[in-house]
Amino acid sequence: MGWRLIVPVKGTPGAKSRFAPWLPDPAVRMRLASALAADTVAAAREADGVDELVVVAGGAVLPRFPSGVRLQRQDPSRPGLAAAVEEGLAGLGDGPCAVLLGDLPALRPEEIALALGRADGTARGMVADADAEGTVLLTAAAPELLVARFGGASAARHVAEGHVPLVPLVPLSGPGGRGRARAVSGAVGGRRLHDREPLAGLRRDVDGADALRLADELGLGPATTALLERAQRSGALPALAS
Repeated sequence: MGWRLIVPVKGTPGAKSRFAPWLPDPAVRMRLASALAADTVAAAREADGVDELVVVAGGAVLPRFPSGVRLQRQDPSRPGLAAAVEEGLAGLGDGPCAVLLGDLPALRPEEIALALGRADGTARGMVADADAEGTVLLTAAAPELLVARFGGASAARHVAEGHVPLVPLVPLSGPGGRGRARAVSGAVGGRRLHDREPLAGLRRDVDGADALRLADELGLGPATTALLERAQRSGALPALAS
């Protein structure tokens, strides 16, 4: 049996509020959040070993997802990431499942396939973010085994709940890591560094301008790239200064 992936997507005007100092217009931030989700879902949909992909959407503004993606509307009376994950899991049958965060614009299909391959035979697994503090992927052999404790320093909480790290709990050191921030091109679509760690795109979540700059170093997906290039040409978006 293949993997079933749940991707929670906020889809509301409050999405990506940490971008506010760089993008004060909430409408622009919402469009950016939609682009990030579109690239994440597109990469996950193409990954080997993924049989089903469910987007749990908490708002009305959503990108156009690839065919084969099941859209599940989140109960508006139960907002938030925890509720979205719970509702997504409740709709799955028995078998291996995973929760993937929806703000990974540098994600590649082979990274999802590699992470899920490492999770085969593991009751509970997890992949920490680029700072080794948060969590970008949770896996479980069955929905009832997955224990989601997202938010803040969630990596330690997930390990305490029995989710085994599928990569070492150390910060990303190559392209996409915080230590490389000054090496990133100042314009979207700039030079790309190819000595990336195997799961760099999976670990590089985007919650602010600095993280987006680092994701650009790895190579942004087409939806995010197109949005940023259009916005920069129109003057609606400041450059990703290094």
